[in-house]
Amino acid sequence: MCIKRIVLLFCVPLYLFSSDMDYDLVPDSQDICPNTPEGVFVDNIGCTKIIKKTIYFEHASWTLDIQASETLKSIISIAKELKGYKIYIQGHTDATADSKTNLYYSKQRASNVFNLISKDIDKKRIVVSWYGESQPVASNTTEDGKQSNRRVSIVLR
Repeated sequence: MCIKRIVLLFCVPLYLFSSDMDYDLVPDSQDICPNTPEGVFVDNIGCTKIIKKTIYFEHASWTLDIQASETLKSIISIAKELKGYKIYIQGHTDATADSKTNLYYSKQRASNVFNLISKDIDKKRIVVSWYGESQPVASNTTEDGKQSNRRVSIVLR
């Protein structure tokens, strides 16, 4: 009679045996952001990954074009699934008009985006702000720069 032994060797990552109190798949010994909320993406050290999208507008407009509408649909889809994120909507303009007018346009842009998002997402998760021309991301001396500054930033954090 012949007895054969079959030995199966499994390599299991050590972190599967470590504690992970916030269930973000990063062991507590490596997690520098403990108590990460449920429903967010985290990086390899356990901190929430920020998701950012930008919608651009034509001069003196707060109407979304087709590309902006698609970007917004994508953000809404992500936000529906990842309920741990707050949504920050930030309206901006270029410096073409006076400060009061620019503040108005940035508010209209941010409000328009808020109204569209809040049809599908709980309003308590959304924070809206507007800045006029005070936070440019590009020079306002060129048309390309101005186009980059006429935007709404949507940040999931």
